Amino acid sequence: MKTPGLKLVSCKKNKGGLIRSLILLLSFQYKYCRVSGQSMIPLLKEGDIVLYKPLRTINQKRSVFEGSIVIVIDPLNKSDLIIKRVKEKNHKGINIIGENTNISIDSRHFGLISYEYIYGLAQEVIKNPFQ
Repeated sequence: MKTPGLKLVSCKKNKGGLIRSLILLLSFQYKYCRVSGQSMIPLLKEGDIVLYKPLRTINQKRSVFEGSIVIVIDPLNKSDLIIKRVKEKNHKGINIIGENTNISIDSRHFGLISYEYIYGLAQEVIKNPFQ
């Protein structure tokens, strides 16, 4: 499945893209998180760094679209963030799903995610430079 708006950056092959990503990060336009786990394989792998745009207002949060990769507050452990794909959305919230459906814990387990739980929208992925 294509991921609209998501760019993959390889440290080894695309130094210009990496520099652009670092500038956006340092300018505080983006935040970052590191992928842990295997629920988003093959798109995201352990150690990848996801740059995301924080979504602060409810209107920004409602603007996510199906197919987007979002960072949300984990409804099962509110002190953690999780990264998943938006499968469906409606006026109450979004259904999210992992790419690796055999092991992903997602909306199939905990149901609809309220828009208030959306933390950010993935913009770029820096592939794990140590692999």
